[in-house]
Amino acid sequence: MTISINDTTQYHRSDGASLGWEQTISECLNDINSPYMNALKTRRVYGDTISDLFKANSLLKSNARVLEVGGGYGRLAARLLENFPDISMIMADVSPVFLHRQKELLSRFGARVEFVNSDIFEYISICDEFDLIVANEVVGDLPAIVDIRKSDLIEFFESEKVPEGIDEVGADCLSNARDFIQNLKIDIDDETNIAPDIINLNTGAMEFISMAMEKTPALWVSEHSSDYEIPKSMSGMFRDIGLDKWPKKIVLFNHNEVSICFDHLKRGVKNSGYQYTGGSLMELLNVRTDDEIRFVLLSGSIANENHEIIGEFLNHVKEYQWLLVQR
Repeated sequence: MTISINDTTQYHRSDGASLGWEQTISECLNDINSPYMNALKTRRVYGDTISDLFKANSLLKSNARVLEVGGGYGRLAARLLENFPDISMIMADVSPVFLHRQKELLSRFGARVEFVNSDIFEYISICDEFDLIVANEVVGDLPAIVDIRKSDLIEFFESEKVPEGIDEVGADCLSNARDFIQNLKIDIDDETNIAPDIINLNTGAMEFISMAMEKTPALWVSEHSSDYEIPKSMSGMFRDIGLDKWPKKIVLFNHNEVSICFDHLKRGVKNSGYQYTGGSLMELLNVRTDDEIRFVLLSGSIANENHEIIGEFLNHVKEYQWLLVQR
């Protein structure tokens, strides 16, 4: 195991890029008749729930310009364009496959939508300003430093020398990891969240947020998180709750993603002087908390297909958070 950069760019640029290898919340809830809707108190398409949040925060006024990065198959964008008929959008995606799917779905909106095939860091550095930037279930794909030995990091902190056996690329990663930890004032020996022996850091996600906030007054982020908390309304319902809140590699077909430590992102946002709000995606989606749900989650019931689907979905979505960053 060698310290390195986890980068999904090559995978997403390939013809094999697909959302079929992962369970995304926006895809699960893209159809009112989806069986995953049985986990919600009220059947509501994902994009409409996010639209409600944007309305409640007055994010999209008439003629607003919106940038969505890594928009998947375009499901969220379609609902935003439908619910806000005066806005225009740019879809920026490194994946030609995903961009093609977006064009197919969003063609009915005509000139209100533009499509850009680009690495997001390259595009953000040259684009004009937007009223809102949306990064839905995508920042876990951005570059992250992975497989950092905690012992190597401590040695590097104490001696300022690269530990033996680490090559030039690894040395750069180690230096960047040290800077990330120091800038965000992260205590790797904090008794409430002691770093594991092997550490991963969401450096690309933090860099993206910093760059994005130079181009917009508001940024929406949602993603699979490593430091999720179960809402009080569902306390005691889940059997498998992780204690280690540091980012973890998520192994998928032909690529790995890295879960997001939202505490680290919030530290960076606060350091930059921005405001933020956020929370559990389960609460935002208004998932059921009744006795049937409690039984399904605690018993692991697969007595019928509906129980299996509900349990699978809730055990997945429990690990998702959202963050709204504003200047």
